[in-house]
Amino acid sequence: MTASEQPAATSGLVESLHLSGPRAHAWLRSVGWASEQSAPPLQVAGDVLAIDGFRLSRLWHTPGTLLTDRPARPEDRAAVDLVVPVAGEVRIEGHRAAVRVRPGGFALLRSDDGMRIGADEDSAWLALRTPWQRLGLTGAPAGEEPHEHPAADGYSGAFVSLVNATLNAAFSPEDPGLPELRRALEATAAALVKQSLRTEHPQGGLAALFLRATALIDAEAGDSGFTAVELATRLGVSRATLDRAFRRSGTTVAASLRDRRVFLATSLLAAHPSSSPAARAAVARQAGFPTLRSMDRTLGRARVLPRD
Repeated sequence: MTASEQPAATSGLVESLHLSGPRAHAWLRSVGWASEQSAPPLQVAGDVLAIDGFRLSRLWHTPGTLLTDRPARPEDRAAVDLVVPVAGEVRIEGHRAAVRVRPGGFALLRSDDGMRIGADEDSAWLALRTPWQRLGLTGAPAGEEPHEHPAADGYSGAFVSLVNATLNAAFSPEDPGLPELRRALEATAAALVKQSLRTEHPQGGLAALFLRATALIDAEAGDSGFTAVELATRLGVSRATLDRAFRRSGTTVAASLRDRRVFLATSLLAAHPSSSPAARAAVARQAGFPTLRSMDRTLGRARVLPRD
């Protein structure tokens, strides 16, 4: 058996692989992917860490196309994939459009629909998949087709370094620090996206208004009295102009406020787990929910429904 035919090997939570042909296709199917037959046979190598709705991947593959179907479970359709190429050009196709992403850029993809990732040359890329709500990306494009974003250099370097360090290590599901490591990876991914989008957008017009608005939402969403009306007043614009800025970016003020509060609540609950009503009510107040019931109802919907 040659090296390229070796089955995937596991070191703790990290699975390493170097596969070709039928074995590569079988492994891809095991993680919810498929691949189009190619000649010569597809070769895939890399490392994957997957746990509880979170997946971190470092993959290299020969020319070919990998694809996913629309997730069957509603909660999986609320996930997001951050794809960062590190070698070669990657072609990402969504439901209605396609984009080519190169080193120095990234693509942020919702999992509501299936996608195809193809390459005409040997290519390598890093990917992080996690529920959208865990990233707290109030200002990120929502539900749009694939688009290449220029990556902010320092933040991209930090993300790549942390991903590589994580996938080079051995972890156990019982490690008490694992939840914090996952949050660190998600926070670094969110930092890359936020900084890159801020650098990418022009300084005037609706795009700039949207960025100012989402920055205020990030800062003030923990106050349950902070509403769309208050946001428009603080920004010195009409509610109609504010709504137009959010529609232009594919979302609404209400959805952005809700997403930020869900992010705050899930982060607080993860950091201070307690099932007591008093503790959960305190979290609800800190996260900007008027009542514990409203927080529980919103969190329940966020786990099973895609973002607006």
